[in-house]
Amino acid sequence: MSRMISIREEIHADIPGVRRVNEVAFGQPARAGIVDALRANCEEILSLVVADDEETIGYIVFSSVVIERHVESRTARLGGQARGNSVRSSAGSKERKGLHDF
Repeated sequence: MSRMISIREEIHADIPGVRRVNEVAFGQPARAGIVDALRANCEEILSLVVADDEETIGYIVFSSVVIERHVESRTARLGGQARGNSVRSSAGSKERKGLHDF
């Protein structure tokens, strides 16, 4: 029996699974907290989960990024906004099995 892997937008019920995946992938709760901060503070965010049946096994988030340059105690904005790949992670047991190809 093969298992179905799906990629979809994150929903509120995914948050505990996303936290678990990030803690496993990065080995520390603080890194998982970055995702919580992005959810709370970014107006434009695209948050995707990779699910294997009903378990969250991977995660990727894109958020707006402003590139700034600090010059002589002033800040200059360069070029506007871009999309950044903020966090990409997968559960340890799924690494090296093609999951990061999504």
